[in-house]
Amino acid sequence: MMAAGGGYYIPPGGNKAGLGERVAEVTREGYTWLRDYCTAIKYGRLHPFTTVERKAREATRKDPWGPTGLQLAELADLSHNPEHCYVIFAVLEFRLSRGPEKWRNVYKALLALEFLLVRGSSAAVQLAGSRELQTLLRQLVNFESIGHRGIDCGSNVRVRAAAVQELLQDPQLQC
Repeated sequence: MMAAGGGYYIPPGGNKAGLGERVAEVTREGYTWLRDYCTAIKYGRLHPFTTVERKAREATRKDPWGPTGLQLAELADLSHNPEHCYVIFAVLEFRLSRGPEKWRNVYKALLALEFLLVRGSSAAVQLAGSRELQTLLRQLVNFESIGHRGIDCGSNVRVRAAAVQELLQDPQLQC
């Protein structure tokens, strides 16, 4: 609400800092939606990604930091709805099938997959046991990606893929 002097009116006891944080959050959400919308159009989709797709994509982006615990927990909660679980796994399969230049997306998808196996629904465990995903995991155990400085970026992917395969063999894994 505008005040008489042209500034915003903050009611007594109101939090001006909270307003700035909310504006920043809305701006971030708008930017993320617009980026995802442009990506969807780039890949021939006529509509933007769904909320669930956006959450799964955000957790597996190529940013230099890993998916946050909050993002992973949201995905695990969403996996209890079978429709959402299929959407999450579609995004994860897409990310896992990326090439060596997208090693960070692959690694983050493996992190999310491992979290879903441990904390997600039984539907997530069943989907992770699918033939397509098993084939991808077998391929990722031999993943190779050498960075521009000669660093073996694929080693993290290989180790995580082997860990996910081992976890899938665990008889105590919920089904």
